[in-house]
Amino acid sequence: MKKTELKNGKCIYSFIIKGMEYIIDANGINSNRVIDPIDPARLPKIIDFINKNFHKRKTISTLNTSYGLKHYVEHRIGYISNGEFIAAMLMCGFIAKPVDIGYNPINCYFNIAKLKRPWRPID
Repeated sequence: MKKTELKNGKCIYSFIIKGMEYIIDANGINSNRVIDPIDPARLPKIIDFINKNFHKRKTISTLNTSYGLKHYVEHRIGYISNGEFIAAMLMCGFIAKPVDIGYNPINCYFNIAKLKRPWRPID
């Protein structure tokens, strides 16, 4: 994954899959433009949660998209953007595959093991 720092302190991240470059902004992945860069100061908390709670598997899982998983994390640590979640997952070594919904997908699937109790808030 490549990181480009901007003058305002925010960053643009990008990654390549099968020769196609995908740019990550706060909304998700975007193959042609950046709308809202990511604040890197918000990533450590997300990375910490991912490292403690998610496990990798060999193949990509299509059970949950990045947007759905973002909500799973959000219910536990507070608001995060889809792009912040995608960038953090890639930093943690997960493999991303864009959800094929046409010309410009914004969500990804990952090689994440099935969650035991998805969508259940922490008591």
